[in-house]
Amino acid sequence: MAKRMYFIANDVQAALDMTNTLLLARVEDRHMHCVARKGTYLGSLHVATAAQGTDLVHGAQVGMAVGTVIGLLAGTYVFYVDPALFGMTRNAALVLAVTFAGAVLGTWIASMIGAAQPNSRHKAFASDIRAGRILVMVDAPTDQVESLTTLVHDRHPQSGYRGLEPAIPAFP
Repeated sequence: MAKRMYFIANDVQAALDMTNTLLLARVEDRHMHCVARKGTYLGSLHVATAAQGTDLVHGAQVGMAVGTVIGLLAGTYVFYVDPALFGMTRNAALVLAVTFAGAVLGTWIASMIGAAQPNSRHKAFASDIRAGRILVMVDAPTDQVESLTTLVHDRHPQSGYRGLEPAIPAFP
């Protein structure tokens, strides 16, 4: 299991120095991503992906849940009301099909809305990002979190450790 660690660097150079320190500590480059104010040139730093920088994933999760419930209610309604009105026959597969369609449609619509919104997990860092600081996200194995936090704090005292995300999927 891995944890996502959050650090704030004062500027792009500080973020680059921090990521170089983490590279020397054997954190792979692909496990470090940055979020900055719109228009900030990050140079060789990795920009956060759409899934990391927007609410795409959260939107998809909420959309799937809501769409499934609405699809189930609509399917049940069609099942118990005369389905011939809709040109269908009474069948349990109809309920499942409408539920699945609701889940797919809800996921798609909500993920499109979420892709246009900043990541809700980054709200705590919004004022720092607006002020021109760089949010550095590091995905590290759970057993290395403490040592990496200490390393960054010792070598880059001007950069702040801002906490952990509870859990992210294990590295591929």
